[in-house]
Amino acid sequence: MDSLRLRGIIVKLQDRLSNDDRKRLHFYLGNDVPRRIRDDASLSGTLSLMDSLFDQDKINEKDFTFLINAFNEIQCIDAVKLLREHLRQIQSNGLNQSIESLSMIMPPMINQLLQDQDEDKYAVNHFLVNQENTCDTNNIMINSDNTNINQMPMIICDKKAWHSEHKRNQISNSIMLYWKYLFIFILLSIIGYGILFFLSVKNIIDINQLKVSNKKSIEKIQQLEISNNQSIEIIQQLIHQMKHFIKKARPLRSSAIDIHPNAKWIQNGHTVAGGNRFGNRTNQLYNPCGLYVDDDQTIYVADQLNHRIVEWKQGATSGQVIAGGNRQGNGDHQLSILSDVIVDKEKDSLIICDNSNRRVVRWPRRNGTTGETIISNIMCVGLTMDENGSLYVIDFEKDEVRQYRREESQGTLIAGGNGNGNRLNQLSYPQYIFIDRDHSVYVSEYGNHRVMKWLEGAKQGIVVAGGQGKGNGLTQLSYPRGVIVDQFGTVYVADDGNDRIMRWIKGATQGDVIIGGKGEGEESNQLNGPVGLSFDRYGNLYVVDNENHRVQKFNIDSNA
Repeated sequence: MDSLRLRGIIVKLQDRLSNDDRKRLHFYLGNDVPRRIRDDASLSGTLSLMDSLFDQDKINEKDFTFLINAFNEIQCIDAVKLLREHLRQIQSNGLNQSIESLSMIMPPMINQLLQDQDEDKYAVNHFLVNQENTCDTNNIMINSDNTNINQMPMIICDKKAWHSEHKRNQISNSIMLYWKYLFIFILLSIIGYGILFFLSVKNIIDINQLKVSNKKSIEKIQQLEISNNQSIEIIQQLIHQMKHFIKKARPLRSSAIDIHPNAKWIQNGHTVAGGNRFGNRTNQLYNPCGLYVDDDQTIYVADQLNHRIVEWKQGATSGQVIAGGNRQGNGDHQLSILSDVIVDKEKDSLIICDNSNRRVVRWPRRNGTTGETIISNIMCVGLTMDENGSLYVIDFEKDEVRQYRREESQGTLIAGGNGNGNRLNQLSYPQYIFIDRDHSVYVSEYGNHRVMKWLEGAKQGIVVAGGQGKGNGLTQLSYPRGVIVDQFGTVYVADDGNDRIMRWIKGATQGDVIIGGKGEGEESNQLNGPVGLSFDRYGNLYVVDNENHRVQKFNIDSNA
């Protein structure tokens, strides 16, 4: 019965436990219960935990101080009060049962005493009757013999005197019986009060111990909270550093693998987007420009004259319009002659160079119907992003590159800005941009037929490709467009005017042709106005073949 009452109280107790109380209780008792119960902090999980404690005999109907201590350790005061009250009731019931037991023993004792008294009375009465008969006989004998009374022995039978003596004996016996009962009552009272006193002292000691334990527990919890907070901070710092390292180790549009300086690519590319002449159907492109290749080899293409961004999944034969595509215009739902696109994974959005509308637009990557202008009054041609989320945007009209930190609208000048020219501190019709892991900026210049590298904080750039005038020699470029850089500082550039992709090893005075260079054409080994350029994570090279209205993929030659 007591077990059922305790279980009922435990069930009632569940209403007073918050989810945090349950989690702390399961954590605190984690070493005393199976792991599946420890990890399930639901209502059913907590009831299973209680069943486990019953099964292990850590708690039972008479002793559940283990559970009281556990709730006290986790600061669940209501539960402690409820269980202590039940414990006091059990202890009080135990005392009452002891007294009842003594009461059950006492009546037979008293009845025996009363029975003894009745037997004494019977013996006395029997004695009196015998004495009366004896007295009468003696009197007759004396009288019949006419014997002199003074000479005969006499038996004095004074009933009054005897009754008086017997009454005194009865009173004495009653007094003795009273004192016996009084002694037993006092003895029982002393035992009862002794038990109560012992329980009270024990409770006071337990309370004091619980207070000390509670204080220590609070200190431990505070230490654990401090340690926990420090651990969380360390983990967050490590995660941030890991993210920073991962992002820093792989700049936008670069490869995740190390590319050997003498690497080669299969010369026959295959079409991964468009390639069905120009048009606005979902399997067509119209003078595409920039592109972005995701880790799963999904391609995002700036479909320039269709005024839209098209997503092409790996192996797809047609794309899906995910931004624009609502005719040319300047509305929030429209784009106009866009030139480049990247993906901001942190905000799961596209960032688009909306060139003709003189703005940079952020557009949701999934189910987006309108864009948000984040930079205004800028003739954006190319853009990229570093690992901190800062944007680097080319202003074709002002011949400069600006850095825009998150939520910043004005930007900081980091390259050019000294007018159109061919000096090292100038740019001439900049096109596309790349940021390496050291935050050096690489810019292709349409007007100077070169690629410039601007170190972080530099006031002028360094020529890293071309710069020998327009031409088709290995030291020259002709209207360079897309530019990317690998981990060794090797520069790869889309040489638009020469329909080829050039590679310039760091410090080299001339480059080498790695793709194309076989004249303008639409064969799988030819290009016609290459513009956008990007690696995927495996080192394969993607080229936006502008005049062929397609994107070509050239696989890296693993046998080279």
